Amino acid sequence: GVNTVFLQGFCDVGATGNVKSLYFANSALPVEMDFLSHAVNRIRSREMKVFVWMPALAYELPDPVLNEALKVREWKGGKPEVTSSWYRRLSPFDPRSLEATRKIFADLSARVQFDGILIQDDAYLAEAEDFHPAAVEAFRKRYGVSPEPQLLKADKDLNAKWVAFKTEAIDRHVGEIVKTVRTYRPGAAIARNLYSSVVTNPDATTWFAQDFKRYLRTYDYTVVMAYAAMEGKKDSRKWYRELFEATGGRENAARVVFKLQAYDW
Repeated sequence: GVNTVFLQGFCDVGATGNVKSLYFANSALPVEMDFLSHAVNRIRSREMKVFVWMPALAYELPDPVLNEALKVREWKGGKPEVTSSWYRRLSPFDPRSLEATRKIFADLSARVQFDGILIQDDAYLAEAEDFHPAAVEAFRKRYGVSPEPQLLKADKDLNAKWVAFKTEAIDRHVGEIVKTVRTYRPGAAIARNLYSSVVTNPDATTWFAQDFKRYLRTYDYTVVMAYAAMEGKKDSRKWYRELFEATGGRENAARVVFKLQAYDW
């Protein structure tokens, strides 16, 4: 009864979450094996839809100097440093990040006949991120002040502007990916991953720079990562029920996908 498959378009043999190679011919990263198009065609021939699952920011570019220059910065030890997070993302504030990402999605869309794409959960910025020089300069230009951590902590209004500013930057980056995809695949559906806490906890937008209501307005599908074991939920049925209701229940059921954890890793 399966009618849709979400298929990984990238290689991550080291399980680092940071992508160095892809499963399709492209002009940005090495090709691990050019078989994605064949796999998608075989699945679609069985009357199933295929969404290609891809990162938005977690790429490791071949040029080591450029790669480090583009990475998201976190505030650590009184200064900005390359993020120590699981996902070593490209900063959405530097235009060169978008240039690299656009190449990847243009090549994907031109070569693979998919039905949709799934934007991975790497499209976020944590509370102590992004103090990349391009982000700091852009914020200063808009608001006339640098987003210094002490200042943000002391000024709630300024901190709210900073969170909104980061959320807007990520959404803009993903929006440009969507435009690139639809240049080649006008009918492609767009799905984007969302952390479950963003749905259940009002403060989580500050932690991730993600907004559930904006997702519903913007994308064809919002894919909520319902990982009960990872979240340490003993009564998973109760938690799933509460999460379903928090997303709007039946009212939004046609546009919300729940990504379940098949085993406790």
